[in-house]
Amino acid sequence: AENHAKKILKKNIKHLHNLAKALLEFETMSGDDVNELIKKGKFKSKSQNNKTDVNKKTSLPTSGGTKGKSKRDIGLDPNPATT
Repeated sequence: AENHAKKILKKNIKHLHNLAKALLEFETMSGDDVNELIKKGKFKSKSQNNKTDVNKKTSLPTSGGTKGKSKRDIGLDPNPATT
């Protein structure tokens, strides 16, 4: 069963990535939206009334990542309250 699942995922990896990108942008999608996305690579959002191409680059800046930074540098070090 695991090998069969891996085969299906590898065969449909493009659809999986397109769906992930669309969900990051819209958070929720209807079944019709998912079907249209799989068939066409884009779907018409009912809330925005325009075609959304998930392969298009976003205008939002990237975070730049945390490579090479310690937990303290990115604010993840615990900071206990003092009394």
